[in-house]
Amino acid sequence: MDNFVSIIIIFKNHMNLIMKQLLFICMLWSNLLLKGWAQEPSSNQPIGHCHNDYRLFHPFTTAFEAQMASIEADVFFKRGKLFVAHTPFHLNQQRTLDKLYLQPLAEAAREGKICNMQLVIDIKNNRKAALREITEELSCYDDVFNDCSPIKIIISGKRPPQKDWDSFPSYIYFDGRLSEKYSETQQSRIGMMSDNFRHYKTRWKLGFGTNEKTLKKVVALCHAKGEKIRFWNAPDNKKEWAKLKALGVDIINTDNPIKLNLFLHKDKAPTADE
Repeated sequence: MDNFVSIIIIFKNHMNLIMKQLLFICMLWSNLLLKGWAQEPSSNQPIGHCHNDYRLFHPFTTAFEAQMASIEADVFFKRGKLFVAHTPFHLNQQRTLDKLYLQPLAEAAREGKICNMQLVIDIKNNRKAALREITEELSCYDDVFNDCSPIKIIISGKRPPQKDWDSFPSYIYFDGRLSEKYSETQQSRIGMMSDNFRHYKTRWKLGFGTNEKTLKKVVALCHAKGEKIRFWNAPDNKKEWAKLKALGVDIINTDNPIKLNLFLHKDKAPTADE
């Protein structure tokens, strides 16, 4: 009888162990599925770039929940701090780069909610001081922002000279320009290529159109170099998103992250301009 009871106990312990392992596997897969939106796009699926994110009612949160894999913040350096604003007249003591972006990004990364994302920091003034402060603030989260980070930091706007790029931590990248030439070393520090969409507009009697042939060449050139391309000042609606996607544009600029998310992830057919 004692042997039988021992066998039952051993069997029960083994079943408990198996159930725990199955539960762990289920939880792991659920976690991967939940954050899988994150963010590694397929080769022909563009990602969303939330332009002027800080102008939304809920900065960072709206874009993050709308599955934007790229978020942009304009920063002004003043009184030793980095403030997020569209112009120097909109500075607010509560709206700092650290509070609105670095803290929530670090928290999300630690919780395993980010797989592959980029924060684009557009420097608007006092480049040298702003870069020093950006580097210092990022170092406060060195468990998140490092060479193994799921978050890529890209400096845009008033970027440092290309010859100085190597003097910055290797996890900091820079926004490239089609008009610039780069050495092989500098090329490795480019996070993405950006250009003004208005450069590709053509004029005729009745209005404006897009020089799609030239756009295709630009996109193909970037891809040949292993770079991703983004256009700012592009029309921001479903019809134009569909055109950009068809052209192979990797990063679609928007001020409407929720609508762009629906377009990208539900594959809705393009409709009339909104």
